[in-house]
This record gives sequence, C-alpha cells and structure tokens, in this order.
Amino acid sequence: MDMVAKHVRLYQRLEEKLGKKGATEIIDILDEGLDLVKKTAESLCLQKKLEVKDELSKELASKGDLKATEAALTGDIKSMKAEMRISFIVLLCVVVLLNRDSLELIGKLLGLIK
Repeated sequence: MDMVAKHVRLYQRLEEKLGKKGATEIIDILDEGLDLVKKTAESLCLQKKLEVKDELSKELASKGDLKATEAALTGDIKSMKAEMRISFIVLLCVVVLLNRDSLELIGKLLGLIK
C-alpha cells in the first residue's frame, strides 16, 4: 500500500473518531513530523557522506603523493645504477689483476706478450 492510501485510511479513521477538524489537525501534525524526519535523515546522510569523503581523502594517496614518490624512487634507481657500474668495474679489475690467465690474455691481445 502506498503512502497516499495510508494517509487516506488514517484520515478516514480519525475523522470517524475526532471529526473533520480534529482529523485534519492531526494529519497536518503528522505531515510536519514526517517532513522533519525526512529533513533530518537527509542532513545526517549528507553529513555521513562528507565524513566518509574526508576520511577517504586522508587515507588514500593523491596524485601529488604518487608523483613525489615516483620522483624519489627515480632518483634512488639512478644512484643505484651508478653504484652498480662502479662495483662492476671494480670487480672486473680485481678478477683481471688476480687471475694469471687473464693477465696473459690481455697481454697477448695488446701485443705485449708473444
């Protein structure tokens, strides 16, 4: 049963008990109360929506946060690449200097040893 039908039934019953004027006054009071409940519910709904939005904006990363993190990581990767190159060159030098066969090979390649 929809709301209008319920209002009509209520009005008819009240009119039987209280008369036309009394029934109209009670229906008007009930309508005002329902309007107040509806406005309060809408206000609470909007308030909760804003609270959730504010909470999510605090918890989730923004585009600015992601850009800053990306820039920091890019810098870290570049410095690690430079460190890896230096480490590789040092390791290669150590292997060549400590390995007798590699020294002979380098000498032959350069024409120092025949």
